Amino acid sequence: MKKQVLFGTLALLASQAFAQQAVVTGPDARLKLDFQLQDGKPVYSVTYDGKTVLENSPLGFVSNIGDFSRQMSFVGQQADKVEKTYTQDRIKCS
Repeated sequence: MKKQVLFGTLALLASQAFAQQAVVTGPDARLKLDFQLQDGKPVYSVTYDGKTVLENSPLGFVSNIGDFSRQMSFVGQQADKVEKTYTQDRIKCS
C-alpha cells in the first residue's frame, strides 16, 4: 500500500514538472487566463466566473527576427502580485 501511494505521488509530481501550462487570475479571482502549449504552439483561453469567454486561441507573432508562434517551449512561471496605482493629471474633464 505504501509503495502505491509513493508511486502515485511521484507520478503526480512528474506530470506537473513536465506540464507546459500557466494560469493567471485577476485580483478578485473571477477572471482566469489559462496558457498552454499544444504541440509547441502557444494558446490561451479566458474564463469569467467559471464560464468560458474565449476558447483556446492562438498566441504569438511572426517578425523579421523570428517566428514566435510555433516550436515554443515553456521555461517556467513566476508568481507575483502587482500593487501599483497611478493618476492621470492631464485628462479631459467635462
